[in-house]
Amino acid sequence: MSGIPLNLLNIKYRSELIETDQKWLKAHKGSTLEFDAILHYQKIIVALYETDRLIKEIDEIEREEKA
Repeated sequence: MSGIPLNLLNIKYRSELIETDQKWLKAHKGSTLEFDAILHYQKIIVALYETDRLIKEIDEIEREEKA
């Protein structure tokens, strides 16, 4: 893992998750969202949520291994 502490990588990934969400919202600001666009955004949110959940799970495993 290139010598970078996992917790620092996780901070980077979490900030990218927030950036992804904000970027999509900014791109669609002021427009009327059709059903497909809303569905797409919901999928983005689920993917971001699941990514964050997995990062937290990995963090927990890492803490248990250190203990």
